[in-house]
Amino acid sequence: MARTRGNTTMNTAATKVGSMLGRIASKVDAVKRQRAEIAAELDHVIQVAQRMKVDIGAAGPDLRRAGGKVSAAVSTAKRRLSPEARERIASAARKRWAAYRKAKAKKQ
Repeated sequence: MARTRGNTTMNTAATKVGSMLGRIASKVDAVKRQRAEIAAELDHVIQVAQRMKVDIGAAGPDLRRAGGKVSAAVSTAKRRLSPEARERIASAARKRWAAYRKAKAKKQ
């Protein structure tokens, strides 16, 4: 008879432990689902923000981080300089090079 009581107590304890583990497993699954939903929502928010940046003319996503793939949100428009702006830049570069060569000649 003592064995029967022991087995009954052990069976009851095992049942309770199994029940608790089942509840814990279902809570863990619920948390994992919530985490996946939050991650998906954040991805969506990031995509919308990147599209908004492109729409207002800000830079698109960094292509180096995207593995070189061009996103659909990246604008294909190129920036164009006016001939006057190009000449100002070239003139400034010539001036810098002249100063560099003059300083180099002085040292020798």
